[in-house]
Amino acid sequence: ECDKTKNCYYCSMKKNVRFSLKGICRSDAINSQGGDLDEDFTLKQGEDEKPYWRGFYKTEISWNTAEEFWQITQIGTKKIVALYNDTKKFPIGRRDWIFLDNNCAQLTKDKKLSLMLSKCSKDEFPCSEGNCIPLTKKCDFARECSDGYDEIHCKTLDEEFIGEKYDSTLPNIVADDNGHYTAKTVNISANIEEITSIEEIKMTFSVKFRLKMEWFDSRIRWFDLSENKYFNILKEDETKKIFIPPINFENTNSHERIQVDDKATVVVERRGNYTTSSKHILKPVAYYKGEENPIYYQRKYHLNFNCEFHLAFYPFDTQHCYIVLTKPRKLKKFVNLIPDMIEYFGPVKMTAFIMRDYGIGYSASGSDIVIQFTLKRRVEQHLLTTFLPSLCILICAQATLYFKREHFKTKVPVAITGMLVMYTLNQSVSNSLPPTAYIKLIDIWLLFGLMLPFFILLLIAIIEHLPDDRLKNFNAYKKVSSAKSINQELTKETKMPIADRVEYMSRLHLPILELIFVFAYALCAVTIHFMV
Repeated sequence: ECDKTKNCYYCSMKKNVRFSLKGICRSDAINSQGGDLDEDFTLKQGEDEKPYWRGFYKTEISWNTAEEFWQITQIGTKKIVALYNDTKKFPIGRRDWIFLDNNCAQLTKDKKLSLMLSKCSKDEFPCSEGNCIPLTKKCDFARECSDGYDEIHCKTLDEEFIGEKYDSTLPNIVADDNGHYTAKTVNISANIEEITSIEEIKMTFSVKFRLKMEWFDSRIRWFDLSENKYFNILKEDETKKIFIPPINFENTNSHERIQVDDKATVVVERRGNYTTSSKHILKPVAYYKGEENPIYYQRKYHLNFNCEFHLAFYPFDTQHCYIVLTKPRKLKKFVNLIPDMIEYFGPVKMTAFIMRDYGIGYSASGSDIVIQFTLKRRVEQHLLTTFLPSLCILICAQATLYFKREHFKTKVPVAITGMLVMYTLNQSVSNSLPPTAYIKLIDIWLLFGLMLPFFILLLIAIIEHLPDDRLKNFNAYKKVSSAKSINQELTKETKMPIADRVEYMSRLHLPILELIFVFAYALCAVTIHFMV
């Protein structure tokens, strides 16, 4: 007969092995008042070579040879309490028993009740056929039982334990003898995936990140936690029944709050030890305390945050932008936010900035959490599109001072064109930045570039209209003397005319002043860029 049943391993099992019967009504258990069903049995060998299970007190499970069914009977009176009429299987495992005289509320209309007879210990889970697996392997997304019985009807939250008095809008508030409340800690972490955009005109920056929170709740009891916390996922209806800290993103335009939706993941990490359920429960459960096993929340966000850009040193500046996390006013005394970890997975070199540093810590008030980004501006583009072209324009404007005087009509358009180009460049840079009351470092350069062609234009006009004493003397000598005497008189003139002196000074001293300015500006820019 052993070769024809799935329970062959019981035929070779040592006798006097202890079995337990799970799933009986609590009122029927032998340790209840008026109960007459044993929960613990010992495997025995019958006279007809059939095994039977002897209860520790009042009942036994045996084979009824005359009627050919398995039965639970009272030892003294031989009264049949329940029967199992499958002749091809032992009563081991999960079987549907028919109770003859019982008013248990768990019975079906045809008086049936599923019971589990197995030799599994309190730290094991019995499969449908009676074989045992570790209780910690239940509900771990891996079918250890052949029929998947260990993965059916899995839950994480014990809803009966929390009851109707549980308030999901508040943490577990406990006052000491003096009436002082102990704030519950919530650890905050973040994984920064990318800073997607930085808009200086709007004073905003956009971040794609994953926010994580960790906290404990002693009012909760958990079911069958797996070693892998991501197997202990709370369903959407379960997350609505527990307290999840309502953290606000303070520096968004609408002060957005964290969301608990289908994009959010709420899991429980197994840290503490478990206790087992009572024997009257058909499927054994491992209970875990809420104060020993933390809750984890995480969700991916893509939000715009306000950032106050300080542009006094633009474009050699370094900016500090923040994500500010705050708690609602009503939870100020009951929740304490703790900065934990931050990781950055985005590119270090972005389009316009370099990620110089990042971190997480407390705000100035000490009650809120701040995620800080230190962004250093990349100057390569500004050197190639602003400083180098403007420097070339200024050199061209300066070169007009070295043209001969007879090219006056050429020098003036060059100087005016340089001034107009610098004005256009000035407007382009100004329009790309927010208006500020203070002068930016780039404004000093552009103002210098705008004023230099204007000053050169004034010098050209002055030099052109200053009197030439040599030409005046030449006209006078022409009327009274021969050419030889004119040359002799002109060569006697040793004093340089005013126009020549102004032209000479502008050609010599003005480039020196320009070089001093450019060198001082470059030195200041390098100092700010690498040391501030």
